[in-house]
Amino acid sequence: MSVTDHAGIVTGCRSLGAGGDPPYQTGVEVTSTNPTSTNLDVVWPVPERCDYDPTSLSLWPTREGYLLQVDRLDSGDAPQPCLAAFGQRKVQLALAAPIDVATIDAFLLVDGVAVDPVEFDGSGIGFSLTLASDGTDYFSGDVIGAQASLGYEGRPGETVTLVGSGSGLVTFSVQQLDGDLSMGSPRTGDCRSYQMTAGEPHVYAYRKGAGWSADDPNANFYRSWVEEPDFTLPSGTWRIEAYTEFYVGDCAGPLHEMKASIVVTVR
Repeated sequence: MSVTDHAGIVTGCRSLGAGGDPPYQTGVEVTSTNPTSTNLDVVWPVPERCDYDPTSLSLWPTREGYLLQVDRLDSGDAPQPCLAAFGQRKVQLALAAPIDVATIDAFLLVDGVAVDPVEFDGSGIGFSLTLASDGTDYFSGDVIGAQASLGYEGRPGETVTLVGSGSGLVTFSVQQLDGDLSMGSPRTGDCRSYQMTAGEPHVYAYRKGAGWSADDPNANFYRSWVEEPDFTLPSGTWRIEAYTEFYVGDCAGPLHEMKASIVVTVR
């Protein structure tokens, strides 16, 4: 277990155990016993009731609060003789001062690939959104290779109809964590049908987009950035996010929302 504290507020970390019988959990949960507590409990799912792979936690400050990344790393060791059922790992972070857990945006990675699985209708059959890049450290001017994948985890060969925006099922955004730049693709409000087959995920290369007002002090940058075909970023620490929202069957059903994030550094 390792913790990289870019916010300068973590004073310690201790394990609170693994395994057990947690409820079905797909992402990272951050809790605190009370608003004035200087301890944060962080819980994430693992594919075995015992988990021997190392995990890296990284915390960044943002304009809105904090960003917490939990990355489960593959140690490369042979599988351990564990019960093949979902479990969890839990750690407690000690802080120099209390922070509001509502301001922490936490997300899960597996070997550097962001994942957001969602269960569908309580059946255990659902969808997964992943986001990956070809690196985590770049130099200014480097082209960043990032792509998302949206898959249906149904029975082999089974097809499903998703209904989402006509601008595409997956859109992208990027936010500068140590600055004030933020760019994202717009979504149209219309409904379009998309067919998806289990085991055949749809892959989406990063698609640039941004919106700004005439009096935005960053308007010139946004305009030139959108016009440049390659996905490059200026120096800084950046959160890249893929987002999807869709209905199953038609636009009358419940809305499913998923997002996956990674953080990259440009020098």
